[in-house]
Amino acid sequence: MGKRLTGTRKIRRFFPTEKRAKEYISDVITAAEERGRLAFAIPQGLAVEAMELLKLLAPHNATLTDAVKFYLRHVAATASKTVEKLLPDYLQTKANPNTAKIRNFRSGYLQRSLARDRLMASRLRRLKDG
Repeated sequence: MGKRLTGTRKIRRFFPTEKRAKEYISDVITAAEERGRLAFAIPQGLAVEAMELLKLLAPHNATLTDAVKFYLRHVAATASKTVEKLLPDYLQTKANPNTAKIRNFRSGYLQRSLARDRLMASRLRRLKDG
């Protein structure tokens, strides 16, 4: 298969019979034609948005697929939870001495961390009430 079908470089495949080789070529051509039709079915706004997002992801060597998969993994964990439900769990986890031991504390780090958490909780409450 040449660059026209692969988009990058020539690919060589070997088949036990000529019939199988021709079937494979037919399948590849059909798939390429389908991709071409789908490319024209994409709304222009979506194509422009995708290009802008690719630029944002490029420094991180990530694709749109990577970003969507990451989002879906993380949104599933919190999608049905409100700030009101998440806040007590968050504060409990932060105040738990067992999880605090995991961190590398320096002088006053725990107090500053808890103060930041309380401030964040206060801001989240105001946002929720607001």
